[in-house]
Amino acid sequence: MRRTTHLVEDSVFRNVPERLARQLLELAARRSPEARIDGGLELAVSQAELARMLGASREIVSRHLSLWREAGLVELGRERIVLRDRAALDRLSTGA
Repeated sequence: MRRTTHLVEDSVFRNVPERLARQLLELAARRSPEARIDGGLELAVSQAELARMLGASREIVSRHLSLWREAGLVELGRERIVLRDRAALDRLSTGA
């Protein structure tokens, strides 16, 4: 119930990039130190799974992740995302 309430509140008050950045950081917080790879943090999650978590379309999630890849914030792979700049994602998650 709490997760559903949180999802509804986020959907109403936050835009997709903010919600996506926040979700990536929440997933990263649950990862063990062994998930670190070449200075980044690897998350075993697909773009479709992220879209479902956010209640957004996969195309929109993919578009934002591609922009972030070009900016050097993330690295994208098959059903994995490596976070390269967590500080920038943190700023995005707050709309700063």
